[in-house]
Amino acid sequence: MSDQAQPRDTNRYPGDRIFGWTNHPRAGLYCLIAAAVFAGIVLLASIALGMGRTVYPIASTPGFFALLGFLTVGGLAVLAIPLTRLLGRSEDFYDGKDASDG
Repeated sequence: MSDQAQPRDTNRYPGDRIFGWTNHPRAGLYCLIAAAVFAGIVLLASIALGMGRTVYPIASTPGFFALLGFLTVGGLAVLAIPLTRLLGRSEDFYDGKDASDG
């Protein structure tokens, strides 16, 4: 073995070990199917268990669901910051391809 350092693969990004499966061409379709199956399971469970009425008094407060939605979207925006750092790719990530490659 030589003492020379191996060249660094510039086409990889920090989250590739965990999120490398997202590069698959049909990853979006698979996620959509998984979300639809999960939603169906939750719907069937709520019908079977009869959970249709709210039992929490706070839910009847005027503007509760508007505030809840606002806080949820705000929380997602805050979570996007570390996800961008984890999944983000360098600015020259796509520069390795030649324009004639298509």
